[in-house]
Amino acid sequence: MRPADVRLAFLVYVSRSGSTLLADRLNNRICNLYVLPEFRALTWACHIAKRSRRCAIEDARILEFDPQFSNLPDSLQVELRARLCARNTEEVLVGILEAIRQWATTKARIESDGSYAPTVLVQGGGLLWHKDLLAKCCPNSVWLHIVRDPRGVVNSQRRAVRPYGIGHETMLGGNPLRGARYWQEFVSCASDEWDVYTVRYEDFVMSPELTLKGVAQCLGCRLTPIHEFGRPRGHLSIGRREREIHELVREPIDSRRMHAWRHELSRRARLIVESEAIAGMERWGYGPTEIGVSAPHRGLLPVLRICYQLRGVVNTVWYGVFRRDFYRSIRLLVWSLCEAESWVSRGWWVAFLARCPWEE
Repeated sequence: MRPADVRLAFLVYVSRSGSTLLADRLNNRICNLYVLPEFRALTWACHIAKRSRRCAIEDARILEFDPQFSNLPDSLQVELRARLCARNTEEVLVGILEAIRQWATTKARIESDGSYAPTVLVQGGGLLWHKDLLAKCCPNSVWLHIVRDPRGVVNSQRRAVRPYGIGHETMLGGNPLRGARYWQEFVSCASDEWDVYTVRYEDFVMSPELTLKGVAQCLGCRLTPIHEFGRPRGHLSIGRREREIHELVREPIDSRRMHAWRHELSRRARLIVESEAIAGMERWGYGPTEIGVSAPHRGLLPVLRICYQLRGVVNTVWYGVFRRDFYRSIRLLVWSLCEAESWVSRGWWVAFLARCPWEE
């Protein structure tokens, strides 16, 4: 078996859509599947490759400033460092993908004498924006997408604390408008791709076995029946800083959480989410509850949008300036910008990020 025989699969999602739960169950039930947690360096490498610009640092150092890099298996971390040290800037992405294939090949040889070619499932919500590039580098790759009701996503995001954020700031920062808009944009992009296999979170919760069979078939893997699965492979490894937001992953699936937003999300928040994400909701069968009922009050939507935007700004200032170290706040702001914009291809931001360690 050669590294080229290893098949890569990418799981894309909006945060809090059940991706970790799905990945954990697949990891337990498919023997020739290796599941990797999300790590930012792969997204950064896609930015560099897309813009074909040189970076002002050594390529191996892109791994050092990824706060999620330590979540990867130790053997893969060693392989990634070794590969990137021998690469020039234009080949960073290729080096990362080759390192993953080589790591999977070595692992398969140890576990099964190389009798089968494994599939590696890489998690990463932002990888969807680089699908064309990654599909070009991995012609036989498989793309999975898990979608969840945007009201459930927003409700979970407003409660979940950012594991790599500022203080106790939640993912939404008090602004459900931002979450609804991103959900709509992401789902629209995923729906336009004909070769993306989409799983509804609600279908997975209600019929996990049927959903897992469909995903396994898409991956070209065999789903081990429960009665044949003598000794589970264990749960998916979760990084220390992410364990709090994934505390329910290892528990039995509770279908009551599927509709928890009905009594936890305010009516104003539901109205703003449905008004922004109605197109995607209709596409995936999520019926609105507030659009029709609140039709006489829809004139208040512009006011609600402004209020939520201001609330998001206040939250950012409060957690960034008054509750935490101001320098660290600016550092995280630069990190967010360089992750989303072309600044990732310039070298100055790396030196800035390196001044403060990620660990508390």
